[in-house]
Amino acid sequence: MTGYSYADVVERLFREFGDRLPLTLIVVVVHECRDQFSGVAESAMSEMLERLARHRLNSTPQPSRPPTRRDQRTAGVASASWRPATETRRGWT
Repeated sequence: MTGYSYADVVERLFREFGDRLPLTLIVVVVHECRDQFSGVAESAMSEMLERLARHRLNSTPQPSRPPTRRDQRTAGVASASWRPATETRRGWT
């Protein structure tokens, strides 16, 4: 590969892993790998960066299903403590 492009590496890895991993995770992994290669010659950066990032993404545990917006809203909320707003206003317990 010639001509290092961070965005191209992210795009290629997203095409490969996008059905299993979120784009934000792919970007974070590529960014961390790029930081580790700060002293590497520009001509070798793209290939080394992509290989290391691909290895790390392959080692990432796959979620059983992609998270939904509801999962994000309710993360950390215990189901036993949840009460509908109408019930709490009426004083139900």
